[in-house]
Amino acid sequence: MKCSKCGAEVPDNEQLCPMCGGELVESEVMPKNEPTADQPELNMGWYKAVRLLLIAGALMNVKNGIEYVSHTAYGLLTDWMYDSYPGLQTFDMIYGIAIFALAAFAIFTSIRLWKFRKNSPKLLISVYALGTALAVLYQLVSIIMFKIEASVAVSSLTAMIPGVLINVIFIIINIKYFKKRAHLFTK
Repeated sequence: MKCSKCGAEVPDNEQLCPMCGGELVESEVMPKNEPTADQPELNMGWYKAVRLLLIAGALMNVKNGIEYVSHTAYGLLTDWMYDSYPGLQTFDMIYGIAIFALAAFAIFTSIRLWKFRKNSPKLLISVYALGTALAVLYQLVSIIMFKIEASVAVSSLTAMIPGVLINVIFIIINIKYFKKRAHLFTK
């Protein structure tokens, strides 16, 4: 079996992890990723990277949320933006709170992935889909609500295309990756 705290291989009869000293409780032990006749052993490197990316993304969302809630997202242009677009300050406050909620959801999802909880891969897909949708929605609502001129609107939306495409590709990769490992996420 593997220790759920450090991931070290531990003999089945052990009570404590020889690497980290953590107490081994059957419910805390990671699911076995051993080859069977119908399921070969799977590489879990991407799984570890995804958990780190979720935490990094959550930290970035907290930073961005603070900037929107504290009205510092536009740097030196803040006063000009809020003078030029009445209502933007309130809109940014709402967006900042939504970003905080997304960060909390990402951390929750990372913890569930770490513990191999059932449906946690679906939550992962939801985090990236919601993050993408939230960013696109913010741009579209801003353009409509504040009557942004067409050239600026097109430029703004065009600048989002690479990020949206990367997120869609990331979602597809994760769906395929975790589909092959669904048997591990059963707690």
